[in-house]
Amino acid sequence: MRLVLTTALYAFLTATAVAQTPPPAYSQFDLAQQAKLQADLGTWNCVSLPAPKTPLSFTESEQGNWFVARESGDNPATGYERWSHSLKAYILVTIFDSGASNVAQTTSFDPDNATWTQMWPALDDQGRKRFDIPVSRTGDVLRSSSQFYDSNGSIQTSSTTCTKV
Repeated sequence: MRLVLTTALYAFLTATAVAQTPPPAYSQFDLAQQAKLQADLGTWNCVSLPAPKTPLSFTESEQGNWFVARESGDNPATGYERWSHSLKAYILVTIFDSGASNVAQTTSFDPDNATWTQMWPALDDQGRKRFDIPVSRTGDVLRSSSQFYDSNGSIQTSSTTCTKV
């Protein structure tokens, strides 16, 4: 029994060490950029205008070399974010519970004070270019604004303010 327990503990410690290993070819600069994402760890509650049916909140954790945010609200999703050494950009891949997905990136060296460009899909389901999303952060308050097309095809604006709990 002791052998099984020792083996399990060793496997757990080894897996934990492997999970936190820096990505291949990451320089000190890359590691510093990746570390900036740690400020987003924790739980956030959000207020959006126009107001959604279900309030938005998310909890972000670090999982290996990815920062993973589980979002609730009208369109529940899981977001995967990290610094890309090869692109010299932050990448955010969002997979919605509905099955849809989205890829955005910013080349800013401050991911919480940046404009995120919608990379994929670049066009909405009507063939219109998707809008970039500017974000800003002051302390534990993260703000974003975005534009979208309403059901009549008119451009509307929404804003979201999230506060770290």
